[in-house]
Amino acid sequence: MSLFESCIRAGIGQESDLSGATFTGGLKRENMDSLVEGLPGNSRERLWGKLAPHIGKSASHEPPEGVITGAYTAEEAERWIAEYEEAMGENAKAGKG
Repeated sequence: MSLFESCIRAGIGQESDLSGATFTGGLKRENMDSLVEGLPGNSRERLWGKLAPHIGKSASHEPPEGVITGAYTAEEAERWIAEYEEAMGENAKAGKG
């Protein structure tokens, strides 16, 4: 069982605590450098592109518009696990994803 799968299964029927989550901003350049260090070129560029807009901006702990919060069902968990395994391929099934 992958770490993703076990975390998703453990959260079935429970409310998520997002009080400590930072959804935008709050990223420092030196943190960004360590996040992308060692990634292959294409992966590094994609991650850098997604996170760069958050560098130097104030942290926001408000979920973005459209985020669904609350508890989820076992059926929803199974669907997400299947989607994750499909997206991650063999690494997900081997517990490497």
